[in-house]
Amino acid sequence: VDARAITASGLVTTGTGPDTRRLFYNTGPFAPAGFAVTTTAPNGSNIDLAAWAGGAAVNSANASGNLTIVASTAATSTGALQSGGATSVMANVLTLTSITAGTDIVLGAGSGSTSATGALIAGNDINIVASGAIDLFELHAGDDIQVDGGNPLTIGGAYSRGTGVDDEGDGSNIMLTSEDINIARVEADNDFIAIASSGGIVDLGDATMGGDFAVAGGSIMFDSIVAGSGGGLYAVDAIDGGSIDAGGSITVEAANVAIGAVSGDAGLLVLGGNTVAINQADIAGNIAITAGGNLTGTYAAGGNISLTSDANINASATAGGTTADGNLYVDAGGNVILANSTAPRMFGGNPGGSAGVTGG
Repeated sequence: VDARAITASGLVTTGTGPDTRRLFYNTGPFAPAGFAVTTTAPNGSNIDLAAWAGGAAVNSANASGNLTIVASTAATSTGALQSGGATSVMANVLTLTSITAGTDIVLGAGSGSTSATGALIAGNDINIVASGAIDLFELHAGDDIQVDGGNPLTIGGAYSRGTGVDDEGDGSNIMLTSEDINIARVEADNDFIAIASSGGIVDLGDATMGGDFAVAGGSIMFDSIVAGSGGGLYAVDAIDGGSIDAGGSITVEAANVAIGAVSGDAGLLVLGGNTVAINQADIAGNIAITAGGNLTGTYAAGGNISLTSDANINASATAGGTTADGNLYVDAGGNVILANSTAPRMFGGNPGGSAGVTGG
């Protein structure tokens, strides 16, 4: 359908007819107006809707092949949009309910908002590009999920299952880019990346991934991160989180760091421009913590531990390993208090003020 504006419901293509015939309706300037049947090359059983000078209100559609909706102003739906192939919706504003596609879902919006109150489910990839605010209920993809733009970007849950066709050969990943990102739940079969540009905020709920993670922004908040491999959190201002559990190395960098618990099968590196506070860190490898301000917490490592602060250190540290690599070293510009701290090889310190060691 090619028209100035479109309102449609109950559109269905079954794929049972000849693939060389096409029924179309046109009010565009370059072809005869009205319904017509033409002969075409075989291209599947598709639904194509183009509102070249207005909006497209498609309340329900089910294409055996691909479903394509293009509108000059707004594209809206109050019911389900379905396709056996790909579903693509392009307009200045997108107001949708739910989409289920056998292969890919592609959404593109101009300066207006993008919203979906139901789940977007794709057999392969989900790709969304928009300039305005994005508010989505849930995203489910067999392969990759990529959302670029939106201010803010709000998602109830994003799930990449690893069940679809991996055209890129890089696994089933989730990548989010926006000025501000708020997502309640992430489950990535492989890697997860979230980048808040222009000093924005990343607010994660619970995030799990089979591979690596990388999160960057002005500030980062999270409930839990569980990774099969390693990753990093990089913030200009603050990182405030509940727990991290990773199968690889962990890097945390921010002006202020406050995390409840960190565990990992490799090493932990924390670079704090000001304060660093980790309630409990249990790391199989080495731990290295640097803080411009006060450093507090409890740290246990299978290897060496290095705690460095330009201010005060009040911590408990237990280095593991053997007499060859089980070192504990503390360097502070101010006072040092260590409680229940041990090292099998070397226990050294360089306090700028007073020093106290209790227990251990």
